[in-house]
Amino acid sequence: MHERIRRARIAAGFDTASEAADRLGMKHHAYRHYESGYRTPPTARLDDIARTFKVDIQWLVSGKGDKDSETVEMQALWKRIRARDKSAALLMLRGLAESPSDEEPSSDAESSNNK
Repeated sequence: MHERIRRARIAAGFDTASEAADRLGMKHHAYRHYESGYRTPPTARLDDIARTFKVDIQWLVSGKGDKDSETVEMQALWKRIRARDKSAALLMLRGLAESPSDEEPSSDAESSNNK
């Protein structure tokens, strides 16, 4: 588990264990013990780590399941949608997937900015 904690920290953009400890509101040496495998975090702390690093707690603990917490949440939500509403939900998701992203500027916008 300690290696998954370290990998999740790095993937979440925390360059150092100290940065992660600060964000989690804990002492640096205590957090380092989790990453080194010297200590196992208690359940409440595991939940904090998973939430902060945006990973699924099941993956963090066992290595099983999907690492990405948003994927896990979407799967759980999908299971809660009534069967008759799933086709409407799919249409909505397809529309979102096909709409242009705000993060990716179009080539027209780039060329007008370069003039």
